[in-house]
Amino acid sequence: MATPVDDGAEHASGWAGLDGAMSVLTCGHRLRVVLNGYARRSAGLTIERLNALCVIDLAQGLNIGQLAANLSRTENATTTLIARLERQGLVQRQRTPGGDGRFVRVTLTGSGRQTLAQFRSGLPTFYKSILASPEGDLLMELIEAAAGFRAEIAEL
Repeated sequence: MATPVDDGAEHASGWAGLDGAMSVLTCGHRLRVVLNGYARRSAGLTIERLNALCVIDLAQGLNIGQLAANLSRTENATTTLIARLERQGLVQRQRTPGGDGRFVRVTLTGSGRQTLAQFRSGLPTFYKSILASPEGDLLMELIEAAAGFRAEIAEL
């Protein structure tokens, strides 16, 4: 497998945009770690589980396949995630009437809606605190990295 070489000719080497893409990914990851910490403190859940609750809330009654596609996960991983959320009392699986019993829709429970509302209600304060802290620099780095990546891609 070829490796990038810093020969001063990024475009000629075929690795144009790689630095910008890596900057976006690195800043995005660091910001995700901060957001995950907030998710755990405010709702007691990982950001992945809260994301699943958000998707279920926005598109009520998705089946596992549709939910997997929306979460960019496999159906097996999504089934495991939903089982965990169900054990926590945050979602419920409902069999489709008239089906063969395998087709289920996933919906939020009252507790799931409450947990999601609590998380969402604290987001404005959380975002303000990020902008006033060292993590605010992460957000600005992410925005700048994305703009730099866009500019690099535009030159291709």
